[in-house]
Amino acid sequence: MMSDIVPLEWTMQRRREKPLPYLVAQYLREAVRQGKLRPGQRLPGEYQLAEQFNVSRATLRAAIQMLLAHGVLERRHGVGTFVTDSSLLSIEEGLESLVSTTEIIRQHGYEPGTSQIRSEIIPASSQLSEILKVPTETPLLHLSRTRTANQKPVIQSEEYLPTSFLNFETSPPRPGDWSLYELLKSTGAPVVSAVCKVTAVAADGNLSQELKVPLHYPLLLLRQIHYSAEHVPVLYCENYHNSSMIEFQVLRHS
Repeated sequence: MMSDIVPLEWTMQRRREKPLPYLVAQYLREAVRQGKLRPGQRLPGEYQLAEQFNVSRATLRAAIQMLLAHGVLERRHGVGTFVTDSSLLSIEEGLESLVSTTEIIRQHGYEPGTSQIRSEIIPASSQLSEILKVPTETPLLHLSRTRTANQKPVIQSEEYLPTSFLNFETSPPRPGDWSLYELLKSTGAPVVSAVCKVTAVAADGNLSQELKVPLHYPLLLLRQIHYSAEHVPVLYCENYHNSSMIEFQVLRHS
């Protein structure tokens, strides 16, 4: 039944510190996962759904727009809004272990891939030199790539590492779907630990385009400094995660 779309705990959930359009989109996505909304099924009318969620029609439209952008819903002119036939992506991962992005995606049953790959050699800025503990102007490899799961963009990665660890200093290697963990391991500087900071950010114009999300859409930014066995910084990453497709969890003990 269409009334089953909105769960009983919605009244409490909407009090959380998240924008209402995001919460509405989250619940509609969950309704698709649970089979309450099936592929090819038409959504109830805008007025009816807004009434069920007890939100304004403007809020509902914003939520629908998010799901349209992610390919969860599609509009058919003059007919209505429908659930698409494409499968939804859902990746839940702990932060306790060092696992490559490729492996995380594969472990969840999706096909990992990379698009929009760019690589360049840049001089270390004062900020990057402080993070990587190298002199300013040290040659760094900057690798920018969009990571995909089943050909859908899920992570925008900006990665920096001293070229001295990769045995080249003047020109970047040919772009490809690299595992930097494997590259560092092969050159004798395997990653054994990392310090990670998680921040909520809003998608700017570039991130909106790369991840195919609306402007100002909430993303999870993971800033990670990776260390060798000698506790030398060998890699710094800024990974922007689509928050509607990827969640992180941490196991805590008393």
